[in-house]
Amino acid sequence: MKKLFLTLFAIVLFASAWAQSQRSTLRGKTKDGKTLTVQYYQGTVEDRIESVKYQLVDELQAEIKNLKNNIKDLQNRLDATNKEVNQLNKQMERSSARQDDMSALNQQIAEKTEEIAQLSSQLDGLVNELNQAQEENNRIQAQLDSIKALPVPKSHKKDISEKTPVIGVEAGLGAVLLGKSVNELWAKNITTGMQVAVYYGTASFSESLPISFEAGVGFRRFSMAAHLSRCEYDGDSFIDYGYLCNPIYTFNDLTEKVTLNYLDIPIRICIGQPVKDHVSVYAKLGITPSLNIGTPALVGSGTYSMKGYYKDWNVTLENIEELGFVSNHDFYTDNTNDLEGINVETDINKFNLWANLVVGAYMPFKNTPVLLNIGFKLDYPLLKVGETSFKDNTKHLSKWHTGLLQNGGRVWIPSFEIGIVYTLK
Repeated sequence: MKKLFLTLFAIVLFASAWAQSQRSTLRGKTKDGKTLTVQYYQGTVEDRIESVKYQLVDELQAEIKNLKNNIKDLQNRLDATNKEVNQLNKQMERSSARQDDMSALNQQIAEKTEEIAQLSSQLDGLVNELNQAQEENNRIQAQLDSIKALPVPKSHKKDISEKTPVIGVEAGLGAVLLGKSVNELWAKNITTGMQVAVYYGTASFSESLPISFEAGVGFRRFSMAAHLSRCEYDGDSFIDYGYLCNPIYTFNDLTEKVTLNYLDIPIRICIGQPVKDHVSVYAKLGITPSLNIGTPALVGSGTYSMKGYYKDWNVTLENIEELGFVSNHDFYTDNTNDLEGINVETDINKFNLWANLVVGAYMPFKNTPVLLNIGFKLDYPLLKVGETSFKDNTKHLSKWHTGLLQNGGRVWIPSFEIGIVYTLK
């Protein structure tokens, strides 16, 4: 267990360091001499250009738009003032020769003429500023075009994560590796496990690292199975009619299987986010609380035979059902004499915690917010899955173990995962 978590921790540290190494910084000067710093993830030339364009060119174009609006306002004021001067001139032409009226009109015309000069000066300044901004815009665009024309080695092209929340649906299918959950005398059968889940993922927490949080709800189903071809076993000695009897059991073709269903609540940290225009990779590390649903029971088949060896007489008795010595009786549902059925009880824990590790890649569908994700997933239960035991009335088999759910029934489940991701931005 310690090795598992050390490995998972090392993977997370490596992924974080890798994501940090993808940051690059571009510094430049604005037209007014201020230093502007642009941070972005290393990627294709087009990606870098878009990153710079968003923070430099778009800001400059917004300033140009503002200047044009100011010029338009000044031009409207200038036109209105000229119109007022024309009206005053016409009024003078129609006016009588009274000296005081003429003086007042001349004074108004002089004031408006001065206002026109001021507005014209402001307009000239704004036009000059607009021309400078447009020249700066053209210069940056030319630099971006020249960068875009540079050849970039294919090895330098890397994904740029986008800060976008997602909704996803995923399904997984894999093998169930039984490990030490099966009695060492038994052979492990190959079984499968499946999972489905719907989840929501937040946008990445920061610009520097593409790390996000995911949570959802899902369903898990898997089976365990084992087989024992033949085995002889000496049971505990007991007193029978005043004589010591040593029971000898022979088991033939025993098969056990148990199927478990869980309601899952996957909670995980995701390193790497989907990119809408090219393939990107991801790694997920999480814990899944699971609630066992249904009524799981061990299903078994196979036979056993029992003989009794009496040392005092040096004799072995068999095929005497009155004494419990039987041949080829069903091991799991026997009802012979005092045994009254060797039924197996299954005790499955209602709650469990699964550790999860997922690595994979996002593959976008062109010109859509939908992506396909394909990956490899590994699950391991942190708590005991359950155990099996014989009923109390099977006193002669107190040292015998069933095949499944030994050592807590812990299993490894590697699986292939596929899903659909919808980006919300």
